[in-house]
Amino acid sequence: MPGPAHEIEIIIGSLRDDVGRDLGDELITAIRRAMGPLDRETRANLCAAVDNAFEAPGTVAQARQKALALLPDSPINDP
Repeated sequence: MPGPAHEIEIIIGSLRDDVGRDLGDELITAIRRAMGPLDRETRANLCAAVDNAFEAPGTVAQARQKALALLPDSPINDP
């Protein structure tokens, strides 16, 4: 079942506000777009993967790039 917009906003808010991830506007937009058609379990797994991208050593910009690369249909994955 595709993700209701309010559930996706809760995920983004949790990552940004509760966990303190500096997602940035580009990543937030990409997360909204990517999670829309996903089912709840896949959204949860993707949320965990995005969070893990910020746990890896590196800068915020590097974490954002890693997170973008995880998202289905991300522009960063275009050849």
